[in-house]
Amino acid sequence: MFVQVLLSLCLIFSMLLATFGQQPSPSPKQTPTTQEKPAEIDSQDVVRITTNLVQVDVVVTKGEKVISDLQSEDFEIFEDGKPQTITNFSYVSNVPDAAAARPTSVARSKDKSTAPVPPAKINLNDQRRTIALVVDDLGISWESMHAVKTQIKKFIDELSPNDLVAIIRTGGDVGALQQFTNDKRVLQSALDRL
Repeated sequence: MFVQVLLSLCLIFSMLLATFGQQPSPSPKQTPTTQEKPAEIDSQDVVRITTNLVQVDVVVTKGEKVISDLQSEDFEIFEDGKPQTITNFSYVSNVPDAAAARPTSVARSKDKSTAPVPPAKINLNDQRRTIALVVDDLGISWESMHAVKTQIKKFIDELSPNDLVAIIRTGGDVGALQQFTNDKRVLQSALDRL
């Protein structure tokens, strides 16, 4: 019987110990501060950003007609009220000539049993494509980048004169390495900078 009482007391004591051991101790009183000092700025915390190229796409119309014979002298660019120099200027057209445009809808004759008339073939000179090649160069190995550049070079060599292409990278300082262009030399130069 003595053993049972002793075991019961030990059990109660351990339960009390566990209960009071779980309660958090009271936190010391904090004296309220009337004015906090601002954190000093460390020179390593300052982020400086510089921009070498700002692209501005513009469409100028008169009535509903696009004006395409403008020059850089016809535009003024201001930043913070100060005039900026326009260093790159080009006209980019992605609209086929109106005279060369053909209806592409499939026409059916009134007789439902006849096959539809196929659309007219598009002349190679009338095709216009706008292509953005996005290269994810953040986590790619040198060997893989070499293979990517080889394939892009082959693609550039096969472009038609009406294709507009831009090469865009996900890493580095500038996303677009050049504006949309059909100049294969400019595209090759951009590819070399990857």
